[in-house]
Amino acid sequence: MSFKAKTCEGDYCPEEKMFGFHKPKMYRSIEGCCICRAKSSSSQFTDSERYEKDFQSRFGLHETHSGDICNACVLL
Repeated sequence: MSFKAKTCEGDYCPEEKMFGFHKPKMYRSIEGCCICRAKSSSSQFTDSERYEKDFQSRFGLHETHSGDICNACVLL
C-alpha cells in the first residue's frame, strides 16, 4: 500500500486548495435577520427599511422589526 505525500510549502498546500471553488460563499449578519434571526446566508442581507411597511401583511407581525433581512424572508 502506498500513500502519496503532500507537496506543501509553508501555508500553501495545492491539494487542499484545488477544490476550494466548490465551497459556497457565506454572508453573515451580526444581529441576524430581523424576521427569522438567521445569522448566515448564501445571499447578502439587505436593510429591512424598504420592506417594513409589508411586515404585517407578509409575516403577520404586529410589533416593529428593523435591521437586516435575509434574502429568504424577502422572497416570502
